[in-house]
Amino acid sequence: NRHQLNFVFDLKGKLIDKPKNDLVLRRSGRLLLQDTQIDTYYDNFNSNEGVFVSDKKIYDANGFMISEINYDKVYSFNEGVAVAINFTDGLGTKHSCGYITKNGKEIYPVNCKSCGLFNNGRAIIFKEGKYSIIDNTGKIIKTYPEDVVLGNIFENGLCYYREAGKSGYINTDGKTVIQPIYDSASNFKNGFAKVKKDGIEIFIDPQNKEYFSHQNPYYDGHRFMNYNGRIVYENRKQEILFDYTYDMDIGSLYYQEGLLIVKKENK
Repeated sequence: NRHQLNFVFDLKGKLIDKPKNDLVLRRSGRLLLQDTQIDTYYDNFNSNEGVFVSDKKIYDANGFMISEINYDKVYSFNEGVAVAINFTDGLGTKHSCGYITKNGKEIYPVNCKSCGLFNNGRAIIFKEGKYSIIDNTGKIIKTYPEDVVLGNIFENGLCYYREAGKSGYINTDGKTVIQPIYDSASNFKNGFAKVKKDGIEIFIDPQNKEYFSHQNPYYDGHRFMNYNGRIVYENRKQEILFDYTYDMDIGSLYYQEGLLIVKKENK
Protein backbone atom coordinates (compact mmCIF):
# COMPACT_ATOMS: atom_id res chain seq x y z
CA ASN A 1 0.00 0.00 0.00
CA ARG A 2 1.40 3.38 -1.04
CA HIS A 3 -0.33 6.77 -1.05
CA GLN A 4 -3.56 4.99 -0.04
CA LEU A 5 -3.46 2.88 -3.19
CA ASN A 6 -3.06 -0.90 -3.18
CA PHE A 7 -0.80 -2.80 -5.55
CA VAL A 8 -0.97 -6.59 -6.01
CA PHE A 9 2.26 -8.44 -6.81
CA ASP A 10 3.17 -12.06 -7.40
CA LEU A 11 5.85 -13.78 -5.31
CA LYS A 12 8.60 -12.56 -7.66
CA GLY A 13 7.56 -8.93 -7.29
CA LYS A 14 5.86 -8.59 -10.67
CA LEU A 15 2.88 -6.24 -10.69
CA ILE A 16 -0.21 -8.31 -11.52
CA ASP A 17 -2.95 -5.81 -10.72
CA LYS A 18 -3.08 -2.07 -11.31
CA PRO A 19 -3.37 0.31 -8.35
CA LYS A 20 -6.79 0.54 -6.82
CA ASN A 21 -8.44 1.97 -3.72
CA ASP A 22 -9.66 -1.30 -2.28
CA LEU A 23 -8.15 -4.70 -1.68
CA VAL A 24 -9.65 -8.01 -0.66
CA LEU A 25 -7.88 -9.60 2.30
CA ARG A 26 -8.47 -12.67 4.41
CA ARG A 27 -8.74 -12.36 8.16
CA SER A 28 -9.80 -15.15 10.53
CA GLY A 29 -11.20 -17.18 7.66
CA ARG A 30 -13.43 -14.36 6.41
CA LEU A 31 -13.11 -12.04 3.48
CA LEU A 32 -12.47 -8.37 4.11
CA LEU A 33 -12.82 -5.59 1.58
CA GLN A 34 -10.51 -2.87 2.83
CA ASP A 35 -10.70 0.66 1.47
CA THR A 36 -9.34 3.99 2.66
CA GLN A 37 -12.46 4.75 4.69
CA ILE A 38 -13.63 1.63 6.48
CA ASP A 39 -13.07 -2.11 6.83
CA THR A 40 -16.18 -4.01 5.79
CA TYR A 41 -16.76 -7.71 6.30
CA TYR A 42 -18.88 -9.62 3.81
CA ASP A 43 -20.80 -12.67 4.94
CA ASN A 44 -22.18 -13.36 1.47
CA PHE A 45 -18.96 -15.09 0.43
CA ASN A 46 -19.28 -18.81 -0.17
CA SER A 47 -15.78 -20.30 -0.14
CA ASN A 48 -16.98 -23.24 -2.23
CA GLU A 49 -18.16 -20.86 -4.95
CA GLY A 50 -15.11 -18.59 -4.91
CA VAL A 51 -16.97 -15.32 -5.57
CA PHE A 52 -18.57 -12.52 -3.58
CA VAL A 53 -20.59 -9.40 -4.31
CA SER A 54 -19.82 -5.83 -3.24
CA ASP A 55 -21.02 -2.46 -4.50
CA LYS A 56 -22.86 -3.95 -7.50
CA LYS A 57 -19.78 -5.85 -8.64
CA ILE A 58 -18.92 -9.55 -8.58
CA TYR A 59 -15.38 -10.38 -7.43
CA ASP A 60 -13.41 -13.59 -7.36
CA ALA A 61 -11.67 -14.78 -4.18
CA ASN A 62 -8.54 -12.77 -5.05
CA GLY A 63 -10.45 -9.52 -5.37
CA PHE A 64 -10.49 -9.25 -9.15
CA MET A 65 -13.75 -8.00 -10.60
CA ILE A 66 -15.60 -10.54 -12.73
CA SER A 67 -18.56 -8.42 -13.80
CA GLU A 68 -20.69 -5.42 -12.92
CA ILE A 69 -24.36 -5.88 -12.05
CA ASN A 70 -27.31 -3.58 -11.45
CA TYR A 71 -29.38 -5.01 -8.59
CA ASP A 72 -30.25 -3.61 -5.19
CA LYS A 73 -29.03 -6.74 -3.42
CA VAL A 74 -27.48 -10.09 -4.33
CA TYR A 75 -27.30 -13.02 -1.93
CA SER A 76 -24.44 -15.53 -1.72
CA PHE A 77 -23.89 -17.87 -4.64
CA ASN A 78 -24.79 -21.52 -4.34
CA GLU A 79 -24.22 -24.07 -7.11
CA GLY A 80 -23.09 -21.20 -9.34
CA VAL A 81 -26.32 -19.22 -9.00
CA ALA A 82 -27.36 -16.36 -6.71
CA VAL A 83 -30.66 -14.67 -5.86
CA ALA A 84 -30.81 -11.08 -7.16
CA ILE A 85 -33.16 -8.52 -5.57
CA ASN A 86 -34.65 -5.24 -6.76
CA PHE A 87 -36.67 -3.20 -4.27
CA THR A 88 -40.03 -2.01 -5.54
CA ASP A 89 -40.67 0.63 -2.89
CA GLY A 90 -38.68 3.40 -1.28
CA LEU A 91 -38.57 1.63 2.09
CA GLY A 92 -36.71 -1.46 0.93
CA THR A 93 -39.43 -3.78 2.25
CA LYS A 94 -41.08 -4.89 -0.99
CA HIS A 95 -39.04 -6.52 -3.70
CA SER A 96 -38.89 -8.68 -6.80
CA CYS A 97 -36.30 -11.43 -7.17
CA GLY A 98 -34.65 -13.60 -9.81
CA TYR A 99 -31.36 -15.41 -10.43
CA ILE A 100 -27.95 -14.59 -11.90
CA THR A 101 -24.77 -16.57 -12.60
CA LYS A 102 -21.22 -15.73 -11.52
CA ASN A 103 -20.62 -13.71 -14.68
CA GLY A 104 -23.66 -11.56 -13.92
CA LYS A 105 -25.89 -13.19 -16.55
CA GLU A 106 -29.56 -13.33 -15.63
CA ILE A 107 -30.96 -16.83 -15.97
CA TYR A 108 -34.40 -16.02 -14.58
CA PRO A 109 -36.01 -12.56 -14.67
CA VAL A 110 -36.23 -10.50 -11.49
CA ASN A 111 -40.03 -10.65 -11.40
CA CYS A 112 -40.78 -13.24 -8.69
CA LYS A 113 -42.28 -12.60 -5.28
CA SER A 114 -39.97 -15.10 -3.55
CA CYS A 115 -36.91 -17.11 -4.60
CA GLY A 116 -35.30 -20.02 -2.75
CA LEU A 117 -31.61 -20.89 -2.79
CA PHE A 118 -30.40 -23.41 -5.34
CA ASN A 119 -29.67 -26.86 -3.97
CA ASN A 120 -29.58 -30.25 -5.68
CA GLY A 121 -29.75 -28.36 -8.99
CA ARG A 122 -33.20 -26.93 -8.25
CA ALA A 123 -34.82 -23.85 -6.71
CA ILE A 124 -38.36 -22.94 -5.67
CA ILE A 125 -39.93 -19.69 -6.91
CA PHE A 126 -43.28 -18.06 -6.13
CA LYS A 127 -44.82 -15.95 -8.87
CA GLU A 128 -48.35 -14.80 -9.68
CA GLY A 129 -49.80 -16.88 -6.85
CA LYS A 130 -48.17 -20.16 -7.88
CA TYR A 131 -45.07 -22.12 -6.87
CA SER A 132 -42.71 -23.51 -9.49
CA ILE A 133 -39.52 -25.60 -9.62
CA ILE A 134 -36.71 -24.31 -11.87
CA ASP A 135 -33.31 -25.74 -12.80
CA ASN A 136 -30.00 -23.86 -12.88
CA THR A 137 -30.59 -22.67 -16.44
CA GLY A 138 -33.86 -20.98 -15.46
CA LYS A 139 -36.03 -23.63 -17.10
CA ILE A 140 -39.32 -24.29 -15.31
CA ILE A 141 -39.56 -27.97 -14.37
CA LYS A 142 -43.08 -27.86 -12.97
CA THR A 143 -45.68 -25.29 -11.88
CA TYR A 144 -48.23 -26.16 -9.18
CA PRO A 145 -51.86 -25.04 -8.72
CA GLU A 146 -52.55 -22.09 -6.44
CA ASP A 147 -53.74 -24.33 -3.59
CA VAL A 148 -50.37 -26.13 -3.32
CA VAL A 149 -47.65 -24.63 -1.09
CA LEU A 150 -43.99 -25.66 -1.51
CA GLY A 151 -41.07 -25.42 0.90
CA ASN A 152 -38.11 -23.15 0.20
CA ILE A 153 -35.29 -25.58 -0.63
CA PHE A 154 -34.42 -29.13 -1.72
CA GLU A 155 -32.44 -31.12 0.86
CA ASN A 156 -31.52 -34.78 0.39
CA GLY A 157 -33.18 -34.34 -3.00
CA LEU A 158 -36.58 -33.66 -1.41
CA CYS A 159 -38.76 -30.64 -0.69
CA TYR A 160 -41.90 -30.62 1.43
CA TYR A 161 -45.23 -29.41 0.10
CA ARG A 162 -48.71 -28.87 1.49
CA GLU A 163 -51.99 -29.67 -0.20
CA ALA A 164 -55.52 -29.95 1.21
CA GLY A 165 -54.24 -29.44 4.75
CA LYS A 166 -51.67 -32.26 4.65
CA SER A 167 -47.91 -32.30 3.98
CA GLY A 168 -45.68 -34.64 1.97
CA TYR A 169 -42.48 -34.49 -0.10
CA ILE A 170 -41.57 -34.15 -3.77
CA ASN A 171 -38.30 -34.92 -5.56
CA THR A 172 -36.34 -32.58 -7.84
CA ASP A 173 -38.54 -33.53 -10.81
CA GLY A 174 -41.68 -32.51 -8.91
CA LYS A 175 -42.86 -36.07 -8.43
CA THR A 176 -44.50 -36.96 -5.11
CA VAL A 177 -42.31 -39.52 -3.33
CA ILE A 178 -43.78 -39.23 0.19
CA GLN A 179 -47.54 -38.89 0.19
CA PRO A 180 -49.17 -35.95 2.01
CA ILE A 181 -50.18 -37.79 5.18
CA TYR A 182 -48.58 -35.52 7.79
CA ASP A 183 -50.08 -32.63 9.71
CA SER A 184 -46.92 -30.57 9.13
CA ALA A 185 -43.44 -31.06 7.68
CA SER A 186 -40.02 -29.38 7.53
CA ASN A 187 -36.83 -29.44 5.45
CA PHE A 188 -34.55 -32.48 5.62
CA LYS A 189 -31.30 -32.04 7.54
CA ASN A 190 -28.61 -34.64 8.18
CA GLY A 191 -30.86 -37.31 6.66
CA PHE A 192 -33.90 -36.56 8.82
CA ALA A 193 -36.95 -34.32 8.62
CA LYS A 194 -39.24 -33.42 11.49
CA VAL A 195 -42.93 -34.04 10.79
CA LYS A 196 -46.08 -34.13 12.87
CA LYS A 197 -48.47 -37.05 12.68
CA ASP A 198 -51.63 -37.32 14.76
CA GLY A 199 -50.34 -34.48 16.88
CA ILE A 200 -47.01 -36.20 17.68
CA GLU A 201 -43.66 -34.91 16.42
CA ILE A 202 -41.54 -37.65 14.84
CA PHE A 203 -38.64 -37.89 12.38
CA ILE A 204 -38.58 -39.54 8.95
CA ASP A 205 -35.76 -40.42 6.56
CA PRO A 206 -35.88 -39.96 2.75
CA GLN A 207 -37.37 -43.48 2.43
CA ASN A 208 -40.23 -42.36 4.74
CA LYS A 209 -39.17 -44.64 7.58
CA GLU A 210 -40.52 -43.13 10.79
CA TYR A 211 -38.35 -42.58 13.88
CA PHE A 212 -39.46 -41.60 17.34
CA SER A 213 -36.73 -39.53 18.94
CA HIS A 214 -35.17 -39.38 22.37
CA GLN A 215 -32.78 -36.50 22.81
CA ASN A 216 -30.29 -35.82 25.54
CA PRO A 217 -29.38 -32.33 26.73
CA TYR A 218 -26.45 -30.45 25.22
CA TYR A 219 -23.11 -30.72 26.96
CA ASP A 220 -20.26 -28.50 25.83
CA GLY A 221 -22.21 -27.70 22.67
CA HIS A 222 -22.93 -31.33 21.72
CA ARG A 223 -25.50 -34.01 22.44
CA PHE A 224 -26.64 -37.52 21.59
CA MET A 225 -29.84 -38.16 19.70
CA ASN A 226 -31.51 -41.55 19.64
CA TYR A 227 -33.73 -42.28 16.64
CA ASN A 228 -35.30 -45.67 17.34
CA GLY A 229 -31.94 -47.17 18.20
CA ARG A 230 -29.92 -45.19 15.67
CA ILE A 231 -27.66 -43.05 17.85
CA VAL A 232 -25.98 -39.93 16.49
CA TYR A 233 -23.71 -37.37 18.11
CA GLU A 234 -24.37 -33.82 16.90
CA ASN A 235 -23.51 -30.19 17.58
CA ARG A 236 -25.86 -27.26 18.11
CA LYS A 237 -26.13 -26.75 14.35
CA GLN A 238 -27.56 -30.29 14.21
CA GLU A 239 -24.55 -31.42 12.19
CA ILE A 240 -23.96 -35.13 12.80
CA LEU A 241 -20.39 -35.73 13.93
CA PHE A 242 -20.63 -39.48 14.59
CA ASP A 243 -23.25 -42.07 13.73
CA TYR A 244 -23.38 -45.17 15.94
CA THR A 245 -25.25 -47.52 13.62
CA TYR A 246 -23.97 -50.75 15.17
CA ASP A 247 -25.12 -52.49 18.33
CA MET A 248 -23.63 -50.36 21.06
CA ASP A 249 -25.00 -48.81 24.24
CA ILE A 250 -23.85 -45.35 25.19
CA GLY A 251 -22.73 -45.40 28.80
CA SER A 252 -22.57 -41.65 29.33
CA LEU A 253 -24.18 -38.57 27.87
CA TYR A 254 -20.99 -36.76 26.90
CA TYR A 255 -17.30 -37.16 26.17
CA GLN A 256 -14.77 -36.64 28.96
CA GLU A 257 -11.21 -35.85 27.93
CA GLY A 258 -12.08 -37.04 24.44
CA LEU A 259 -13.32 -40.48 25.52
CA LEU A 260 -16.75 -42.04 25.86
CA ILE A 261 -17.92 -45.07 27.81
CA VAL A 262 -19.78 -47.59 25.64
CA LYS A 263 -21.03 -51.16 26.04
CA LYS A 264 -21.24 -53.88 23.41
CA GLU A 265 -22.33 -57.48 24.02
CA ASN A 266 -22.33 -56.82 27.76
CA LYS A 267 -18.65 -55.84 27.67
